[in-house]
Amino acid sequence: MNERRAMLGLLPLIWPGYEVGWAYGGTDELVDYLGAGRHWDLGRPGVELELANARSGLCHLVSVVDGDGRLRMWPLQWGYSAAWQGPSMLDTLPGKGVARMSRTEIPESGVHVDVADRTVGVWITSEARGIFDLMPERWPEWRTECWDDRYEEQLLRCGGALRLPVTDLRAGIDEVRDWLRKRVFQSFEDSPAGAIVKMAGLLTDAGLPEPTIRASAVASSPFRPDRDAWNRFAAACEAQHLLYTESA
Repeated sequence: MNERRAMLGLLPLIWPGYEVGWAYGGTDELVDYLGAGRHWDLGRPGVELELANARSGLCHLVSVVDGDGRLRMWPLQWGYSAAWQGPSMLDTLPGKGVARMSRTEIPESGVHVDVADRTVGVWITSEARGIFDLMPERWPEWRTECWDDRYEEQLLRCGGALRLPVTDLRAGIDEVRDWLRKRVFQSFEDSPAGAIVKMAGLLTDAGLPEPTIRASAVASSPFRPDRDAWNRFAAACEAQHLLYTESA
């Protein structure tokens, strides 16, 4: 969440005059925006809900306040929102849940259900596949609330029973800058240059003649930003870091 929030704060500085937001519908949203027509259905089918293995790392957090006002929480495997299942989710949650929870990392997504008020709120940080648009359909006769990536909404409704790390935007700026520097300047296998090196290794392992790779093929790439573009990004990072420091 540190990197996500920091990056969404940086992008308006790099794209002045543009409205910058997250496409929660992912590919589906982009296709609909272009009017290109989808050849697949929106939404996701139900899957078996499984508990996350540890207190650390990402999870999908489900919290439920039952008809008697009792709160229970479930840290589930992330990558799928239990909200897709609609009210039947309440019958498929694994085990009894816990009354109190402390996580070492902010979850990837979450669902909060208030049974007495027949209200369900959902938030997510990955590609949502139209979940925000389809919530009224999946939860008929319930009041549905879509919280974008605002995990704080779920944290507030769980009160002191749920403890999560505090978002650190200054750390997020540093992490974003360092991560992108490594990625765009060819430090990862899935970078353009990294792919060249990997392909050369596969040829060698197959007993084929070892290819000759020019230094320029690894050092440069048409996808790599020029110095001016990188300096603009670095300057935006410095400006945001200063802003977050002054507001802390």
